Amino acid sequence: GAAPKRVQLDPEQNRPGSDWFVMRDAPLGDLVAKMRRFSRSPIDVDTTLAGDLRLTGRFRVSATEDSLAMLQQGYDLDISRANGVVRIEK
Repeated sequence: GAAPKRVQLDPEQNRPGSDWFVMRDAPLGDLVAKMRRFSRSPIDVDTTLAGDLRLTGRFRVSATEDSLAMLQQGYDLDISRANGVVRIEK
């Protein structure tokens, strides 16, 4: 995959309660935990993948579909939906 691009971070993105989540080499599980707070559907992710896959980037966790699309494109993950549950797999 392509190398992550460096992004300028604005201070407001790191405020508590902000719907932006900035990650620097952080596990996928951290992002999924934040996304679950905003998602209308449950999000299921393989435990090993959640711990092993490290992400760097800026995710708007309140925009679940945008974040899922970024994961799909940027990290070559498979996003599927069944019975109202979003599943993230490699």
